[in-house]
Amino acid sequence: MAENDVYITTPETDIVSVKVSVNPECDEIDKTIEIINDSGKVVGSWKGSRNEVKLKVNNARVWDTDNPNLYVLRVTVGNSVKETEFGFRTIEFKEDGFYLNG
Repeated sequence: MAENDVYITTPETDIVSVKVSVNPECDEIDKTIEIINDSGKVVGSWKGSRNEVKLKVNNARVWDTDNPNLYVLRVTVGNSVKETEFGFRTIEFKEDGFYLNG
């Protein structure tokens, strides 16, 4: 997998949306997606051939400037493994300012 083959968004503070871009010949190959917390525990996983999935993490700890809680997303396609750090957060701009996590 190349550097830009995994896209992560956190549309909610407990949902991870993952898109894996692979060679068209690999579309039907099984992919394994794991979310790992800072203790090394797998807190969410999925296996299948789809290229886009959403995973829910129970009791996810949000990222903020005082507590930058990070998780690792591990994607395995065949013999190729890619790990990416990410944090759960939401960002909003309202009339009265910028909101991080609500």
